[in-house]
Amino acid sequence: MIFCLLLVTNIGVAIADNKVVSAIEIGSKGIKAVAYQISGFDNEGQYVAKKIFDQKINPTIMSGVVDGNLKTEKIEETTKAVDTLFRQLKLLDPQFIVIVSSSSFEKISKSSRIALEKAIRDITGQDIRYISGSEEIYYGLLSCVPQSKMSGSILIDIGSGNTKLGYSTSNANGFESVTLKYGTVTLKEAAMASGNFKDNLTALYNSDVGSPLRKAIQDKPGLANLNRRIYIVGGASWAAANMARPQDIEKQYVTLKLSEIMTLNRQLLDRDYNPNNISPNAEKTITKIMDVFTPEDLQSGTTILTLMLKDLGGDRRKIIFPREGGWVVGYMFAQYNGVNK
Repeated sequence: MIFCLLLVTNIGVAIADNKVVSAIEIGSKGIKAVAYQISGFDNEGQYVAKKIFDQKINPTIMSGVVDGNLKTEKIEETTKAVDTLFRQLKLLDPQFIVIVSSSSFEKISKSSRIALEKAIRDITGQDIRYISGSEEIYYGLLSCVPQSKMSGSILIDIGSGNTKLGYSTSNANGFESVTLKYGTVTLKEAAMASGNFKDNLTALYNSDVGSPLRKAIQDKPGLANLNRRIYIVGGASWAAANMARPQDIEKQYVTLKLSEIMTLNRQLLDRDYNPNNISPNAEKTITKIMDVFTPEDLQSGTTILTLMLKDLGGDRRKIIFPREGGWVVGYMFAQYNGVNK
């Protein structure tokens, strides 16, 4: 895997071969740990790195949140999961292990944050770094979009708790971003609260995601530019890419059509998804998707993805799912490079 980060942030840092860097991401749905071995640079000065560790534990820390307060047992489950993954990463002798939380924690109360921070510090000796929605887009762009395509791309990140999108610019910040209210799980939960679930998915999207998105498209020229391709990441995008195009299970970058995602969304809403003649690897991946997400999660996530792509004119753009990268990987490599946003 070659990461584009160095073309954006390289400031002359010398890299010895075979360095290991690692990270633990605390998300609303689970705890994920990754480690990459860096073997050097390519001819364009980009990192050449191989993933050597990728594990996830799902304590669903956000389950049962009331008034922004985490349940004590969920803090304990999360801390135990972090400890397990931290110990496994230590065996790889990494240069560092960063512990970061997703932007979904912006909704959590200060008292719950303090309790979680203390529990994790006591067991690992490290602090949590809280990431905002705009930072997720920044680091996601660095790790998911090839540098040669950066100026002509948009990144959509559909998480469990919210959805972010953004793109690189020539302004002082170097990028523009938008964070939208719902993600896969939060839209599902809101839609299940009353009435017809499928109708609620669309109605809630239109009022709380589509409306602010359409305003952002008017205000931010980069979003409206149909020449920009769209990269999609996050759990819903992972599911959609593999389920809509199981024949591309081995490809590093999966190119999709809006019509394919719309068909998948309709099949999931009708509970009529049944792929035929797929490879053993694709079957294994789809089984894993079904284990990770409930049917309602998949209906919710693909509804967000479908309607967002419609609002962005996805039928006239190239849509790409990158198998590697993600904001936590971009953040980890930025830390290794000694660069902070």
